[in-house]
Amino acid sequence: MTRGGWAVVGLLFTACQTVPQDPFGDAQAALQHGDLLTALVALDQIPVGHPCYPEARAAAGGVERQMRKSHELLLGGLWLRSEWRDEEAILSFQRAQSVWPAIPGVSELIAATQSRMQLFVHGDGRKAAPPSVVTRPPGPASEGQSAAAAEGAPLGFWGKPM
Repeated sequence: MTRGGWAVVGLLFTACQTVPQDPFGDAQAALQHGDLLTALVALDQIPVGHPCYPEARAAAGGVERQMRKSHELLLGGLWLRSEWRDEEAILSFQRAQSVWPAIPGVSELIAATQSRMQLFVHGDGRKAAPPSVVTRPPGPASEGQSAAAAEGAPLGFWGKPM
């Protein structure tokens, strides 16, 4: 290979090298765009020896709280939606979205709930009553069920009464 050929290879090699990645900077950029999931992934990549590690852990805790709050609001909206309390459900979905703008699926849930609400509007603008929610009365206690669970008490993790 000629001297010029080696020079081209050398230039290509240096051009292909990447700049060192800065996960803390990536996390800050993601937070500015409301992308909590990307921010959390970036914050979790910061090694313990990094000078920004304590700040990154604190930021990760804040991101996790935001994500948790958004999911709590989403779950509350789903409960309201299951009870045909669609207007309240949409408000809860919108609050979840305000906490985490990029939360997956919320826009679709809002659209689906609004669409369902339109099914119960008459041509003259009057609202029809949605179907009532049917709940089954508690049955007799089975062997693995406690009396509290048979009476309809709320169940916690693993089906144990709370």
